[in-house]
Amino acid sequence: MMSTRGIFPAPRLIKGTGGEPAGLLAQVFTQCDQSMRAQSYILSAKDGRIDLTHADEAGLRYGLSTLEQLRSGAMLCEEAFEIEDWPDFPVRGYMLDVSRDRVPTRAALRRLVAALSTARYNQLELYTEHTFAYREHPQVWDASSPLTEADVRWLDGVCASAGIALVANQNCLGHMERWLSHAKYAQRAESPNGMNLLSEVLPPTTLAPTDDNVEFTSALLDELVPLFRHKRLNIGADEPWELGMGVSKERAAAEGLGSVYADYVSAVMDPWIAQGYQVEYWADIVGHYPEAIEKLPPGAIPVVWMYNSGEMMKRLVALNDLEDEAVHAAHGIVLRDLVEGFRDRARSFISSKTPFWVAPGTNAWRSVTGRLDEALANLIDAAEVGIEYSSEGYLLTSWGNEGYWDPPVISLPPIAAGGAFSWALEANRSLSLPEVLNRHFFDDESGIVGEVLCSVGHIAELLDCPILNTTPLWVALSRGGDLPIGKIPPAHLMATARERLIQDQLRLISAQPACSDAELAVADLAFVIDMALFAIDLIGAGMSASGDPAPRDARQLMVRLSRLLERHQERWLANSRYGGLHASLAVLDPLRRRLERVASISAIHTLGRNNNG
Repeated sequence: MMSTRGIFPAPRLIKGTGGEPAGLLAQVFTQCDQSMRAQSYILSAKDGRIDLTHADEAGLRYGLSTLEQLRSGAMLCEEAFEIEDWPDFPVRGYMLDVSRDRVPTRAALRRLVAALSTARYNQLELYTEHTFAYREHPQVWDASSPLTEADVRWLDGVCASAGIALVANQNCLGHMERWLSHAKYAQRAESPNGMNLLSEVLPPTTLAPTDDNVEFTSALLDELVPLFRHKRLNIGADEPWELGMGVSKERAAAEGLGSVYADYVSAVMDPWIAQGYQVEYWADIVGHYPEAIEKLPPGAIPVVWMYNSGEMMKRLVALNDLEDEAVHAAHGIVLRDLVEGFRDRARSFISSKTPFWVAPGTNAWRSVTGRLDEALANLIDAAEVGIEYSSEGYLLTSWGNEGYWDPPVISLPPIAAGGAFSWALEANRSLSLPEVLNRHFFDDESGIVGEVLCSVGHIAELLDCPILNTTPLWVALSRGGDLPIGKIPPAHLMATARERLIQDQLRLISAQPACSDAELAVADLAFVIDMALFAIDLIGAGMSASGDPAPRDARQLMVRLSRLLERHQERWLANSRYGGLHASLAVLDPLRRRLERVASISAIHTLGRNNNG
């Protein structure tokens, strides 16, 4: 087996053929062979010529991309060879959350499409709850800087030119709190009083599974879906927390919650399936009620999401107490049932031999720095299980929970890795991610940006304090400093993390990226490092659920936080539209207020001493 010589993604097969090299100026001859598997190509370079045989337009695109990379090196001049390549997953998708405050600018979307194209994704979804400008519902989106009809048509064209299908995505059941918070829509709620999930009291989030709400969501889809040229859509329908607790309580008790869910989701899907569409839906509810699987129509695609590795689940099972387990169970997660990762999550579909897609996550949300080690393990787990059970689709998800404080650059390492793993897992399993990022995304001859980005992503693992879907640094920032004692990383690991971040900070000054958005990427990464250092110093100063820092330390931290809030606004507007910024900044309001309160203690004491004097 020959070396892939820096080709990304690495092709599954490359071999020497004998003969003379093709040379850099060799003429290229292309031929379409429709008997080959979809999206495949064979590139033969020898005896002064290059032959590219491809199955279809996609195979031609990917073959030419490989040839372009070969021409930037010396391999064409050194030996004769043949590359044969095709994807493990026909659909390799990326889903970006545009409803948790951050709606990208057109420039940011164009950058995203370019990155996805480099990593050979062929589908993009923008997860939407309330951030599309529906004609009849301006009060829901008017403060969010939503995507418009013109934006969608523009992006659809940008994606099409890159060989990427833009797919409509509108949640139609759960996560509808931004609709239900308005009086005009409040009566559509399953449970108008919301629900208590132990760790948080949620306002109404779930639509009642009624015929009227089927009609309501269908009207949204009727307006949105025709803007997209690709005949596939995602109706969401995940995490309907209150389902069976309000309007549908009696029916759920009589027929079963799975049946209630399946009937509603089927009614939303049916008109689109009748028009020849494939309809994706999140498979978390049906996975718990396998008897409902057979009630869903042919053409429905269950998307099994799982954002943690089995190894992480095992660690959390060993570490968590009864309170932690109760909180997770309230969110529909029983850690002990997920210690085999995707295999456990997809068990109902595996048992019933129902085809399913796999959906891992970037693990960037609720972290600032990302959780790169967990992301990579999760991405590989998804690919392994998906390949074993012949999944057609691999959908990498990027969520924006709690204000989307991670800039887009933090998701780039998982995007690159996910693209490679879903293209050809075994050929790319051991890819050097920093090298891939520097060569193919940042064009950084210094090799620094990719290395620093991955180093920052490893901070969560270095702290060795696992918390489900977050990090202790983010808990301290987002919970007003209320980090439980049992979730505080050891002092020596905090010191090691701080030292590494400072080294990364210094190294970043010497980076030499030549990509078009180099300045933006470096500035975002520098901001992430400063946020992480602030969080470490916040915890190190004694801020926790049971203690406050000294007033003098609180004053210094408050000054730093004020500057970081200003920088967050600056970095936000470099990538995202204004709508949602205020909500994102507000996530850190409890921390700001607490630091102000602690800092004021010193001022009060000083005033008292002066008065007594």
